[in-house]
Amino acid sequence: MEFLVARQPIYDADLRVRAYELLYRRGPTAAAEVEDGDAATGTVLAGLLMEVGLERLAGTLPAFVNVTPRFVVGGGPVPLPPGRVVLEVLETVDPTAEVLAGLETLRRAGHRIALDDYVLEPERAPLLRLADIVKVDVLALDAARVAESARALRPLGVELLAEKVEDRETFERCRALGFELFQGYFFARPDLMRSRRAPAARTALMRLIARLQDPEAGFDELAGIVRSDVTLGYRLLRYINSAFFGLRVEVDSIERAMIYLGERNLRGWATVLALASVDDKPSELLTTSLVRARMTERLASRADLEPQAAFTAGLLSTVDAYLDQPMEAVVEALPLTAELRAALARHEGPLGTLLAGVLAYERGDWARARTLLPETAAEIYVEALDWADRVRAGLLGAA
Repeated sequence: MEFLVARQPIYDADLRVRAYELLYRRGPTAAAEVEDGDAATGTVLAGLLMEVGLERLAGTLPAFVNVTPRFVVGGGPVPLPPGRVVLEVLETVDPTAEVLAGLETLRRAGHRIALDDYVLEPERAPLLRLADIVKVDVLALDAARVAESARALRPLGVELLAEKVEDRETFERCRALGFELFQGYFFARPDLMRSRRAPAARTALMRLIARLQDPEAGFDELAGIVRSDVTLGYRLLRYINSAFFGLRVEVDSIERAMIYLGERNLRGWATVLALASVDDKPSELLTTSLVRARMTERLASRADLEPQAAFTAGLLSTVDAYLDQPMEAVVEALPLTAELRAALARHEGPLGTLLAGVLAYERGDWARARTLLPETAAEIYVEALDWADRVRAGLLGAA
């Protein structure tokens, strides 16, 4: 694959995904290169359309793509429909007359403009009249400056996006200040303040996952777990008859569904269904779990690792966020193998190294990903997105 491409979700105040920012580089070795940003902008836009397809990366949602001064000033046609991309002007772009004229041209063509890492400086103010969305780096500014930025920008009629939101507390604070969009990895991290309340649903989920992941539990015991949980059994039966599995003959009993899957697959799919049942977490958290699971599974054979263990590591890499507990505490409470515990809690061992590489790729940390993953990682990532979408569609039908 010619491009390294990943995506980061952008949420609204209700934690529904409203867009994705595309993270990219050209070529599998580009991570170690200083690339011409202007060339990269044109390359990714054309390349995503021709080689990957924007639908596979962002579905029907808008995609945020960084643009540079030369790209803006060039005034060339953007090779994507205006309603499908948001052109993100980097903080390094100076508001020269040529840049402002270029942005005017792009807006007249129907493109939405976002200002990245905006700070309240008089010399940058001319950009505001052309902006639809203003992104504020809330990690780089203290709370007082974030509040000052919100007060100054809200009356201008732009959408405020808080980026680099790393925890729930920051999300809540920014939402109270009037930010409408949010970007960061807070959704995949545990809410430790919330964990102190330890709701019964969290305790039940922990017990269920523990039973499903117990390596001592054989097929009969796993089958008993599924039978004893009416909701889980019902969803498993509905799911195995969904389009994802594509069976020609309908499976008409939970017993037959479990026999069809077999012990190893039953353990994994029952855990997927258990995580999917959590209704007070962003739906994107399950997508993240599935993408990681599929990517680690597909890469495992290249690292001489057992694919099922790799799938489990990827799938459970978000279990701390689901349970609102530190990962170290979660793995101690679950009957996991030593290999899985080391991989999940500390990214140690070959399996932990693979998981660390997948997480680096997800963040767009290309330099680290390149040292830990093979060159085929980009193709496998895009395939994992497709696979996760199909699984999610099947889960919706099984709900």
